[in-house]
Amino acid sequence: MRREPLVFRDFHCIQIPKHIADFALLFIIVLFAAGSAIAAPAGGAGAPAPSLVTVLPDRAPYTSETQGQLLVTPSDQFKGKSLSVDVLYGDKQLAKSFKVEAGVRASIPLQMDALALGDNAITCRLQCDGQELTTTTANVVKLAPKPNEVKIDHVTNSLIVDGRPFLPVGFYCDDNFGTLAEEESLYGFNMISPYWSRRTARTPEDMAKVKDLMDRCASVGVKVNYHLEAACVNLKGQALEDVIKPEIEAFRDHPALLAWYIADEPEYHNVTSDQLQAVYQLVKKLDPYHPICVCIADLKYMPRFTPSMDFIMSDAYPIPHQPVTRVAYSMDRARQGTNNAMPVWDIPQVFGGGEFWFREPTSKEVRVMTYLSLIHGATGIENFVRRPPLGNPNSIVLWNECRNLAMELSQLAPAILSHEPNPKVTSDQQTVQARAFLDRGMLYVLAANTVNQPATMQLKIDGGYTGKANAIFERRDIDVSGGVIKDMIDGMSTRIYTIPVLPIAKEELQPNRDNIVFNYSFEEIVSPGCVSNCYGSRNGCPYANVVLDPFESMHGRYSARMTVPGDNQSIGLIPTLKKTPYTELVELSGRIPTYWYAYKVGDKMTISFWAKGKEPGLVARLSDGCLDGFPKEFTLTQDWQRYEVKTTVTKKRPYPGFALLLMSKGTAWFDMLECTVIPAPPTPPAPPVGQNTKPAEPQVPVPE
Repeated sequence: MRREPLVFRDFHCIQIPKHIADFALLFIIVLFAAGSAIAAPAGGAGAPAPSLVTVLPDRAPYTSETQGQLLVTPSDQFKGKSLSVDVLYGDKQLAKSFKVEAGVRASIPLQMDALALGDNAITCRLQCDGQELTTTTANVVKLAPKPNEVKIDHVTNSLIVDGRPFLPVGFYCDDNFGTLAEEESLYGFNMISPYWSRRTARTPEDMAKVKDLMDRCASVGVKVNYHLEAACVNLKGQALEDVIKPEIEAFRDHPALLAWYIADEPEYHNVTSDQLQAVYQLVKKLDPYHPICVCIADLKYMPRFTPSMDFIMSDAYPIPHQPVTRVAYSMDRARQGTNNAMPVWDIPQVFGGGEFWFREPTSKEVRVMTYLSLIHGATGIENFVRRPPLGNPNSIVLWNECRNLAMELSQLAPAILSHEPNPKVTSDQQTVQARAFLDRGMLYVLAANTVNQPATMQLKIDGGYTGKANAIFERRDIDVSGGVIKDMIDGMSTRIYTIPVLPIAKEELQPNRDNIVFNYSFEEIVSPGCVSNCYGSRNGCPYANVVLDPFESMHGRYSARMTVPGDNQSIGLIPTLKKTPYTELVELSGRIPTYWYAYKVGDKMTISFWAKGKEPGLVARLSDGCLDGFPKEFTLTQDWQRYEVKTTVTKKRPYPGFALLLMSKGTAWFDMLECTVIPAPPTPPAPPVGQNTKPAEPQVPVPE
């Protein structure tokens, strides 16, 4: 959401335009008027009546899938009734008398080969004891596969990018953002949203500048929520098409494109529902492969605009006039107001100091607001706003906390976007809110204390698990008894726990028992996103990076993802090697033991790793000047493959130092880094100094 707070650059005051000041006054009135409604249930005044049955495809659009799912959720008002649905596609019956339950989402298989390319009207007839209750039609879109497509996953109401679940965590910024995307990608941000929309068509020079910025975003894996709203809310008909069509056609296939942002708070800009629907249809016609979003501040206007968006963004901005729980209320109301039928993003407030936001939020308030949004169903985070070096936020501490959050969420994303059912969590403290996410046998529990007073809390998790919980970013364990976690939580802070509640699937790939690489599978977490027990190696570019990736692995849950944004650059890891396969690291031992392996001339080494490239033909390198035949290079495939080299130590060194590097522009994943050593045969001891080393003369007997 665009705000123009008072900022100072080169000691010149930038005046606030009158229309923004008028808007600010209107907004503060609305904000205070809504303040008494914080505790009200979502879906109050202005919210649409809940649908009798919600019907959605599990993905939008379908492209390469051979089978989909039709998600059918009858209203809670039918509790206790015996319900079933018939599903029809034209004159074809896709399902008959399929049993469903009120308030519970059912999945009905949907064969893609039965559908035509384009829009497909699927009719769902809800029945009770053979009597029809209601009929709903859902549009199922099937398109030909295309590179860089972005889909909506309606199971979790999130996005799918490059075929993987995607949790966007980013920020708004000014149009000419320079190296900002590259800089912030190092801290876990994967999306930006620059204010570069305009009411007039771009010149070729403008297009070239935008393309350069888009290319640079793509080079570090940052997606762009692309602003078009200046034209979309101010132009109509052919004038609108003349401005946005060339721009959409220029960037609709770009690898950095995430979504089209067509309106920002249209309720405050005299935009009609028909006007925005016409914009939506035009943009969707020009590019059906990317979702369209709208930001709504006053959520009572949702029904007017929800037909013109694929996901909704909401900006509560409560600080300093309202409690942080306003964010939770906004997320709940947005989800219910859209019948849980689309993704909901939060726009955390990371600005203040002018107008009626007379101070910025504290770093702790931003942390709690961000986690509250996730606890209440957000599947995207777009902070407002990042304007370095003198713009918002003014506090470096505050922005560093945003960076901490971005990296944390990058590691929690598989759980937040998991399709598995989530057990219920209840807190004994009204001020502490919590939610659990189940992912591959591991339960992730997020808790947020919404007041600035510490508390001793009890979180009760359905299922009755007894054992240990790990405070994942604090490196400590907590007892869990009968599903209850008892712990202290600081004022205005969060806790994140992992609990192994189900048996973890047995790994198909087993490590070599003689491996001496510490943290060979990258499972040890000391700091969020950071590969532990390794030194780093970077050459030629400050923006090349290596982070833990919880979505891709050959063994365990994590791999090391390396990204190199340009040619003649590299990034890599130098792993710690143990003295023996049985050496253990002991913290707080009071001494510094020599636990690492030292190179000895003649030692035989076998080094292996698993890797895959996002792009074809990427080159990985093993490099060490003390090893025979090094460096060694390997051309990676786009599927996981094992690479191995045998070598001999040629130079003595008191510590190991081989590096695993990505040498090509692109992104690659590495896992199961192993090294085994066969020691050189022992050298015979040297004789003492001065001792005659000449062999003794044989004794010849003297004849008598």
